[in-house]
Amino acid sequence: MTYERGSCYYQLGTRVQVQPDKEVIVVEKDTDRAYTGDAARSLLFGTSIQGTVSVKAGRNPKLEVYVQSRSVNRKLKPKTRLLIML
Repeated sequence: MTYERGSCYYQLGTRVQVQPDKEVIVVEKDTDRAYTGDAARSLLFGTSIQGTVSVKAGRNPKLEVYVQSRSVNRKLKPKTRLLIML
């Protein structure tokens, strides 16, 4: 398999800045239902937010947030979950 930049999403562990062109995936812990695109952003930020947004882990304990990584050498903390889009 060949790695493609932007195909990995790391679990949010601290506060990060999410730029408008970065994708996010939001997973409901109870149902394992995943949301992407505008649906994910509206769950996190509401519908009126534009531009770069600061997101902090644990703000909503029912949701897990994953942020797109375009890095080729991102260092993750131990036990950080990683989603890979095939």
